[in-house]
Amino acid sequence: MICIEFKNKLLDYISNLSNINDELLFDIDKITENNYSIGKIKLTCIILTFNEERCIKRCIDSVVDTFDEIIIVDTGSNDKTKNIVCHINNSKIKLYDYKWDNNFSNARNFGIYVSTGDWVTFIDADEEFLEGSLFFYRDIISVFNDMKGKENVVFSFKIKEKNLNNIYDDIPRVVYKNGNCKYFGRVHEEVRCNNNIPLLLKLKIELVHDGYNSMVMKNKRKISRNLNLLKKMLIEEPEYQRWQYFYIRDGLNILPENELVEFINKSIKINFEKSISIENLKVDTYTFKILDIYFEILLKKGFFLEIIQLTDGLINRGINNYNTIYYNTLSKILNEKNNLAILLEEVKRYRNNNFEIQDNQISREGYHIDLLIALLLYENMQFNKSQKYFRFLNDRMAGIIDQSITDYYLQLLNKIMDGR
Repeated sequence: MICIEFKNKLLDYISNLSNINDELLFDIDKITENNYSIGKIKLTCIILTFNEERCIKRCIDSVVDTFDEIIIVDTGSNDKTKNIVCHINNSKIKLYDYKWDNNFSNARNFGIYVSTGDWVTFIDADEEFLEGSLFFYRDIISVFNDMKGKENVVFSFKIKEKNLNNIYDDIPRVVYKNGNCKYFGRVHEEVRCNNNIPLLLKLKIELVHDGYNSMVMKNKRKISRNLNLLKKMLIEEPEYQRWQYFYIRDGLNILPENELVEFINKSIKINFEKSISIENLKVDTYTFKILDIYFEILLKKGFFLEIIQLTDGLINRGINNYNTIYYNTLSKILNEKNNLAILLEEVKRYRNNNFEIQDNQISREGYHIDLLIALLLYENMQFNKSQKYFRFLNDRMAGIIDQSITDYYLQLLNKIMDGR
């Protein structure tokens, strides 16, 4: 019974374990029946710091009871960060000065190098674990310490942006000390295992991050720093779409729009000379992430038909994820609204130039044109004007068209106006 409970708990803590179990070189049932080495492994936590006096103690407090070793890699703080660390009376904590070389991966790999633990966990100084979330952490890592192939396995946490709904669960934060996994990239770094992508296990343990709120971003000039580092990565690996995506993402609302759109085109198109189409899109992990940003730009510019064309193509090919459906449907709604606004102006313009009596089968005075204006005013949410038109037409249209039309819209408008 204990083994079954443990297995269920393990499966509950790792959100994607059941999906990739075939790739793991171990049998969950067999391992959980044996006495794995809980307590015999050493866990190291590494924190990179640069002027983190605001949050470093909070971060350390959230990990100090769980880890056997806490390594602070300071990259040149000139505030009270190091002083705060030094005054925490705990033998687990080790402070290292690291000369900043514009490369986050180098700093992380230095931390791995000086660590003495079996498994290394990274947490940023502007993050903290929720209270009690690490209760089962040592058990999880102990199980995987008995696994063949652990050298190529990494773990991620659920990282939640404070005061936002954004949650990321695919950023590697835990590696085996003596494995094949090392960090690569000057910023928005990734883990590579002998230049291969590692096997990622997603833990349901939650981290809270507040380093990207507007004030902190402004104080640290993170966006400007990131863009400069990403430019260097684009020189080092110009064809790698990861660096292209982050350059586009971080550059949104910062870089000139025409420059950004041109860069997007180069990043996702197979043939740059041709326009963006489903047939001309690169097949890559980051293509659709870049497309999402492209759609956001097109929305602001009012290019709804272009979004509809591309998203219709994606949906027809079975790519109907949340974002595709969102941009497709929103663009159709906004395009329809835009068309209705244009149609209203066209009918109003026609009516302004046509008030003469005409011999026809509906209304010689042209009241049915006024009815069109009333309907279009309603659809364009100009309710006050629409209500006046319908009241004006209510008696005049009697016997000309079905009275239920004006009655229906007047009822709707009366409810809307009474509710205001």
